[in-house]
Amino acid sequence: MKKNTLLYLLLIVLLLANGFFLVKHFGDKPDHRVRAKTERRGPNNFIARQLDFNESQIQQLKDLKLGHREDMMAYDNDIKVLKNKFFDNISKENVTKSEIDSLATLISEKEKLKDIELFNHFRDIREICNDNQKSRFESIIKKAVNRDRRRGPKGSSRKHDGPPPPRH
Repeated sequence: MKKNTLLYLLLIVLLLANGFFLVKHFGDKPDHRVRAKTERRGPNNFIARQLDFNESQIQQLKDLKLGHREDMMAYDNDIKVLKNKFFDNISKENVTKSEIDSLATLISEKEKLKDIELFNHFRDIREICNDNQKSRFESIIKKAVNRDRRRGPKGSSRKHDGPPPPRH
């Protein structure tokens, strides 16, 4: 009987420990979906946090972001369509240089308009800032531009030439 009592006591301790760890693992965490909706970590929220925007400035920033996002998505869609047309020519037997040049020019014009839209968006954000915030905003933009220039195009930070290794 003494052996069974020891086993029952050990079983109860293990059940309590498992229960504790289950509650600790699943019970204490905040709902990440709720936090994600209320505290997004995008570039605009970064700017608002870094510049200590007040509620009015944050609302203005949100309004700017909505229009900017729609414009950028439209440019991205146009560029995607043009690039698809551009690269569809790879399989054509007879493609003229003027066709390729024309599509490349259209793509570059859309990219130019996209860059101008981004520039104007940053100018609009700058207009929301007070004088102290403007200098900090300009510093943030300069750092971001210089950081991107050092890295080059996305994915080009590799130190060797040739194609990337195959993914498994």
